[in-house]
Amino acid sequence: MENKILQKLVQLQNDYRQQGKRFSFQRFLFKELKEKEVKLPHITGISGLRGSGKTVLLLQLLNALPQSFYISLDTVEEADLFVLAQELVKRYRISTLLLDEVHYLPRWALYLKQIYDILKLKLFFTSSVSLDILTTREDLSRRVRVLTLPILSFREYLALTEQKTVSKLNLAQALEVSEADPELEGYFWDYLNFPLPSQIQNKTPQLITNIIERILVKDLTSEKALNLSDQVLLKQILKFLSQIPGGDISVSQLAQNFKVSKYKMGQLLELLERAFLINRIWPVGRNVLKEPKILLNLPFRIYLSEKEVSEVMGILKEDFLVSQLKGLGIRLKYLKTKRGRKTPDFYLKWQGKEYVIEVGGKSKGRNQFKGIEVKNKVLALYPFSSQKSAVPLYVLGMLY
Repeated sequence: MENKILQKLVQLQNDYRQQGKRFSFQRFLFKELKEKEVKLPHITGISGLRGSGKTVLLLQLLNALPQSFYISLDTVEEADLFVLAQELVKRYRISTLLLDEVHYLPRWALYLKQIYDILKLKLFFTSSVSLDILTTREDLSRRVRVLTLPILSFREYLALTEQKTVSKLNLAQALEVSEADPELEGYFWDYLNFPLPSQIQNKTPQLITNIIERILVKDLTSEKALNLSDQVLLKQILKFLSQIPGGDISVSQLAQNFKVSKYKMGQLLELLERAFLINRIWPVGRNVLKEPKILLNLPFRIYLSEKEVSEVMGILKEDFLVSQLKGLGIRLKYLKTKRGRKTPDFYLKWQGKEYVIEVGGKSKGRNQFKGIEVKNKVLALYPFSSQKSAVPLYVLGMLY
């Protein structure tokens, strides 16, 4: 069986290379992987939301890295990956193996370990589910570096759709921008609607429906063996969360609404986060109830919520902020009032400094910071209005 699969894969390589050449736009990770490839561990994982460009990234690497070979693992689920890799080395002298959607393959961790230890191949793999390498039975933690490919940054979106080159900023630089560029701010609403590379050619709501369906029915099911009732429940929870202003609902309330235990609800939320559909933000402090603030990744709220844009715009801005910073690995937390209520304020530490960021619109003012002792307080506004410590919200989309 492996021999027939191998023949088919070899025949497909030229098609895969041609597909890679059709995509001239390169995500920010491509340059890092190509230029720093020698310094990276032999196994590099790339996880991210379905539609964020992981497959295209591998196909571009296929053209950039000599003696490389691409395999889409949802087409070889029954094969012995080690045997395939062994034959590729023997017959075609490959040195790099590019594996797409590794979570589809049973025993994927064992195969990676065998290929790394015995064949000494460099491996790049993708997954639409966040994989916890540390929990696998095989000891991969020292061998694997997992990177995240987030949704497009606003900066990437401008380059891809408008051919506009905007300089990348680090966080400190972004939080010091005191004026908005009206032209750039004018593109921001379109970006919030279409932050996935896959949407650029297909801007229909059906694409988002298909992405959610594929995640719940195939991606998460291959990882967790979900039954049909769990798939339906996850879809209902995601829809329900899209209606909640401020992400302000407790796990206990969610559990009661859907008639499941709090433990079960926690597991379901973890699955949605591992599939990059939601982001859970935890509170600052030790002596506070560890209740997450639950936000959606872009662009799902726009397509799932049945409310008017004006009703969800406030929380949509928070979705954006979290998606951009979390995509870079910057850990955000939220603040609580003295009575324990969640606030719109986000707290983070970056390069030894503490920041509190308040997201809002023109009417937002510094009175929101009353009682907050952190020195660096920033208003991130859309639409922008010039005032003390205010930055245009869109500049936080210039970080990658």
